[in-house]
Amino acid sequence: MIHSSFLMRPTNPYEQLYVKLQFERSGLFKLVRKLLPIRSVFYPCCAYHITPSFFFETVYYVDKSDVVADFFADEQTVNKIIESRREVAKSRWKFFQLDIAHSLNEIPEVDLVIALNGGDVLKNAFEKAKKEGYVLTSSEFSGEGFIKGDARFGHLLNIGFQSGEYRTLKEDRKKEKKVKAFTKDNVFRDTLEYSLYQRLH
Repeated sequence: MIHSSFLMRPTNPYEQLYVKLQFERSGLFKLVRKLLPIRSVFYPCCAYHITPSFFFETVYYVDKSDVVADFFADEQTVNKIIESRREVAKSRWKFFQLDIAHSLNEIPEVDLVIALNGGDVLKNAFEKAKKEGYVLTSSEFSGEGFIKGDARFGHLLNIGFQSGEYRTLKEDRKKEKKVKAFTKDNVFRDTLEYSLYQRLH
């Protein structure tokens, strides 16, 4: 089956940067939804990555970039992509053009903070997880070192891409990855490993 997203105009940045490069990571969010009772999500430093809206009812996207803000300002296109792919009964989203290093007062507390790309500045976003809420990090670029040392959070599990699907990992993370993240055809091969943390207090 060919998703209707493949029929979008080539200038669409979501198609260019995520669909064509197979960088959507849909299976990751689908697994998180299966494992945890998630309804609301905060995605700081989101770029054009609207895949979480396919799987979660409410997503707050934040990025400081003007070009990303322009993408989200075209609500008709964003909604068309989400409607063609969503797996939840209802999906609502809101975009905030903010620098998370300075202020997050406009963002409510949520069930899940997605901290995948943005580096150390993401440490400012962890506080938006509700008590007993969750934070999803990646093994690179996610500020994960800060959450490991934060007594408010406890580590739950790791997730990796193995044998063609995302699954929970039993073994500890391997610190070195020799496989390149992109194939010679410029298709994303997910060599990252992800961790879920829960806010304890």
